Amino acid sequence: EVRIETPAARPSGVAQWLFDGDLRDASEHGHHLSGIDFSFAPVPGGQALKLGKQGVQVASDPSLQLAPGFRIDLSVCFEQLPPEGRYIVVKNGEYQLRLNSQKEGGGFAFFVNLSTWEPRVTSTERVVAGQWYRLTAQWDGFALTLDVNGQRSRTMRSGLAKATDNPLVITGQGALIDNLKIENPRLPTLV
Repeated sequence: EVRIETPAARPSGVAQWLFDGDLRDASEHGHHLSGIDFSFAPVPGGQALKLGKQGVQVASDPSLQLAPGFRIDLSVCFEQLPPEGRYIVVKNGEYQLRLNSQKEGGGFAFFVNLSTWEPRVTSTERVVAGQWYRLTAQWDGFALTLDVNGQRSRTMRSGLAKATDNPLVITGQGALIDNLKIENPRLPTLV
């Protein structure tokens, strides 16, 4: 996959949070986050979200619900690695992007709930504390794909997604998260 990014370009996708000092949705779709246990940390090029125990969230919306073509794209850095796993982005009952526990290999994993959570797609390398990772997690209706710093893992995964009214939660105590984008291009359109 080749990606060309223009920092001055208008944000795209159904939601995009730049975390440059606020929790506003830069996509202009109004998916502003809220929470009480967070701060912002300086990083090259701006700021990143630094999460406490509770994380931040946005109310459910059809554009944030799992559908074929759904994609999560973000940068993340764990200052210290927890022995247990950590959710990063989760919409309970629909999808979750997480750091696996050290017992499960200590890599990243992406799950979608299609009556069951398994199989998941998992990155092959163990996460290193203090290192930034660019993650792209996608479900196209037939397979799960997880790119970690350009290294792709893929698992076949098909079925029907069931929407929930659960909020989208960004979590990960001890993590720095930057430039999180949600894309959902295959949503049905009303004419």
